[in-house]
Parts: sequence; C-alpha cells; structure tokens
Amino acid sequence: MSALKTIRRATVAVGISAVLLAPLAPAQAASRPAPEPRPSSSPSYSPQDAGKTLGKIIANILKQLHI
Repeated sequence: MSALKTIRRATVAVGISAVLLAPLAPAQAASRPAPEPRPSSSPSYSPQDAGKTLGKIIANILKQLHI
C-alpha cells in the first residue's frame, strides 16, 4: 500500500509542478528571436519561374560565348 501512496504523491507533485511552471513557458518562447523565413517557402515561387531563370542564365552565357 505504501508504494501506491508514493506513486500517487509523485504524480500529484508532477502535476502541481506542471501547473506552476506552465505560465513560464510562453515567456521563454517569446524571448527567442523568430527564425528567418526560407526563400523556398515564398508562395510566389514556382518551378516554372526557376526554369525561366535558368533559361535566361544559359542564354546569357551563350551570348557571351558567341554561340
């Protein structure tokens, strides 16, 4: 019976600790700087745009090589 009491007390202690520490979590998360957005996550980016850009680069290289 004492083992069950010990487990119950430990469970209550963990629960109380979680309730008491919960208000600190948002403050810690807010103090960190926001991560920089990745360029690939831009909604205006598409594979077609990448293909057009690559085509322009290749065209410029061929112009410079006089091909």
